[in-house]
Amino acid sequence: MSRGERFLRSPEFRSGPPPRRRGRRLLLAAGAGSAVLLLVAGLLIFRSPRGRGETGVPGGTRLFFRAAALPPPPPEVIVIPAGATLSAVLARHGFSAEESYILWHEVRPVFDMRALVAGRELRLTKDAAGKVQTIDYDLDDRRHLQIERVGKRFLPGIVNYLF
Repeated sequence: MSRGERFLRSPEFRSGPPPRRRGRRLLLAAGAGSAVLLLVAGLLIFRSPRGRGETGVPGGTRLFFRAAALPPPPPEVIVIPAGATLSAVLARHGFSAEESYILWHEVRPVFDMRALVAGRELRLTKDAAGKVQTIDYDLDDRRHLQIERVGKRFLPGIVNYLF
């Protein structure tokens, strides 16, 4: 056989499909099997909590995720008009007479709301439904009154500013 014939019959010159490699198939099958196993495990862990109470697993750990909530809107700033009553100011923002009385009664041990100064600001933070959730009132340069709505009640507190 001549040198040219040997070259034509050599594996480097051969045309056609490359030789089959058994290792590649085995690796592909192992990868597909792992993917299926991970998918099944994920479905078992993160499945719907039907019939298991509120959480989805015994013990109370919550394993499913909720969409992130939008940040709260900025507080609405109200300048207290001269001669206005607290209930009149709050009525313009959805408070009933009963809610105004409950707020005044529950805040009274911490701060007398009759001492609100005309020209100062009230900051109202509302929820998505437009209901007032917090009320802030600056007492002086170092402290402010913060009132939070919890159900039908109001929780007052005097908070120091951090400098």
